[in-house]
Amino acid sequence: PKPSEKNSETRPPTTIPNSKIETCPPTPPSGSSKKIPISYLFLIGGSVIVYTYAKILKSSRNADTFKPKKLNVFKNVKEPCDPREIPTKVPYVLVGGGVASLAAFRAIKCADPYARVLMIDEEGQLPYMKPALSKEMWYFFDETDYEKKIFYTWDRRPRNIFYEPKEFYTKAGHLMESEYGGLAPILGYKVTKIDTDKKKLYLKDGPIIEYDKCLIATGSEPKNLKVIENADSSIRSKVILYRSITDFQNLVNRLGNVKSLVIIGGGLLGSELASSMSHYANENNIQIHQIVQEKSNLYNYLPEYLSKLITDRIKRLNVNVITNANVEEVRS
Repeated sequence: PKPSEKNSETRPPTTIPNSKIETCPPTPPSGSSKKIPISYLFLIGGSVIVYTYAKILKSSRNADTFKPKKLNVFKNVKEPCDPREIPTKVPYVLVGGGVASLAAFRAIKCADPYARVLMIDEEGQLPYMKPALSKEMWYFFDETDYEKKIFYTWDRRPRNIFYEPKEFYTKAGHLMESEYGGLAPILGYKVTKIDTDKKKLYLKDGPIIEYDKCLIATGSEPKNLKVIENADSSIRSKVILYRSITDFQNLVNRLGNVKSLVIIGGGLLGSELASSMSHYANENNIQIHQIVQEKSNLYNYLPEYLSKLITDRIKRLNVNVITNANVEEVRS
């Protein structure tokens, strides 16, 4: 803590006797396994987001009443419907429709106020706040207005899940004629090839686009486990590779019929979800299990003592955290 204005004296560093330092339990011998009954599997993957230790600990507050809901408000779209509306020659093209592309557009506009920028996104969504999918939209589940796409931040401010309204963007067919330029989203189209020598970009079911400058900002894809990929369809149908807003909606709609949930992964995203979802799970009699490959949560991101502290706090939220573990087999 910073010294107060009235007392500018600094405190001497605190020393911890060796007898007070806790040691982590030894790693289980190879071949040992733990079995847990599951009616629902939940696989964590996708882009990693920065989340502080303090905010994870905030989720220790008392939970409100969380009632199951059925959502059908987040739908992937294909725009424009007619690929002939897509311009075939543009100064700037952004591959990917996330926050990186939106930030890149703003930077381009600062340097070129009349820039005409094409943004291509396979997912079929305008840029939205992915961090909220593993934190606030679960933590304030009952207060979120899904119809209006409104959620509440940690300081209780309402925010739209989408960074900008539709009116912010330019229609693809009007981009090159726009006097002041703009950002034209191409949603639901997949880029299959980029010829950097000829500066041409190829779309599946769309035209070839010539460009002057191109930025690839597609983010990451969730990584599945071989043991799950090779499992029966009855198992695979219960697995969600958590990355997008439609994955969030899919998970919400399936939680009303389950009694247990397994989160595979003890990194940032997995630990956020285990913490934020615990309130919903405890109110609806759902047991959350979290399988962590390392000694404790966020072990590769934080000092060991802090990592252990977060694991202990998540356990207090009635999450069954299983450390030093790998998934070797899944059964229905």
